[in-house]
Amino acid sequence: MASKIKEFYENKNVLLTGGTGYLGKLIIEKLLRTTNVKTIFLIVRSKQDIAFHKRISKMFEEQVNIVFHCGASLNMDSNLVEAVMTNINGTAAILDLMKGAESMDAFVLVSTAYSNCLNNVVDEIFYEPPIDPKLLIRIVEDMKPDLLNIMSNGSNNPVNYKPLVMNFSGNSSSLYMSIKDYTSLAANSGYLAFKKTIWKPMLIIIESEIKFLVLKCLLHTLPAYLFDLMFMIIGRKPKLSIVYKKLDKVMGVLHYFLVREWIIKNENVKALWEKLTPNDRITYNFDVRSVQAETYLRSLMDGLKKYTLKEDMSKAESHKARYERYMFCDLILLCD
Repeated sequence: MASKIKEFYENKNVLLTGGTGYLGKLIIEKLLRTTNVKTIFLIVRSKQDIAFHKRISKMFEEQVNIVFHCGASLNMDSNLVEAVMTNINGTAAILDLMKGAESMDAFVLVSTAYSNCLNNVVDEIFYEPPIDPKLLIRIVEDMKPDLLNIMSNGSNNPVNYKPLVMNFSGNSSSLYMSIKDYTSLAANSGYLAFKKTIWKPMLIIIESEIKFLVLKCLLHTLPAYLFDLMFMIIGRKPKLSIVYKKLDKVMGVLHYFLVREWIIKNENVKALWEKLTPNDRITYNFDVRSVQAETYLRSLMDGLKKYTLKEDMSKAESHKARYERYMFCDLILLCD
């Protein structure tokens, strides 16, 4: 049976923003490997003194048929000016340029279900924004940045301005596992046996904020400073206290999302899956139910070690043996 997806992309010109990002790279690879697209235009950075607007206008003159807009700021702690001008104004600019395009077949905006984090149940619909995006852009352009940042920092609730710009992703939910089970599998399987691992990771889920602060002090702050003191005694630079300060900052940014749950509807996604031909289900498999958590974790961690951390994979077994010793010590000391 012929592939309707391949037929759709046959000899088409595709424009992609955010092509150097994680998802952008995957889209490029998938298009080149599985379709016969004519051209893929990538917008990366300013080149030859041609401004962004002029470059993209020229691309639309080249008969762009499909747009994947993946370019966005993923900084969870970005200020209001940066978030609005990148995520909202950038999208508005693309849409404005599309108005005169006569050969446009599809516009795909890559966003996040957490843009609607005020709703306990997130449906597959277009929600009315709390403020007109064009008005918000004008406010950001006209007001002083310092004043805007004061206004946006008045609440620890991200919805004071971020429903339009918030970005957040989590893999554990897509594997139909709780984050606790996901972390436990990773910690107890040896997949986290990195070259610089100094102890077995663990996850403790608690509801009391006071208990959280006490455990953070006992299990994070005090050990970090004790190890750093030992490092300084033997003439090495302290580093663990710096790592935990960064971790605290990340936890603060993610706090709103880590202590809440959402029901995210996916009926349209299921319906789309049912429409795929058997061959397309193999080539364009997006059914997360087919993902095996253990296989996924092994591949993820091996790729992280090899391509991101640039570790020598020939020494993986020695790293794993050391990690197993950490697991044994953890079992004895903490009765984990």
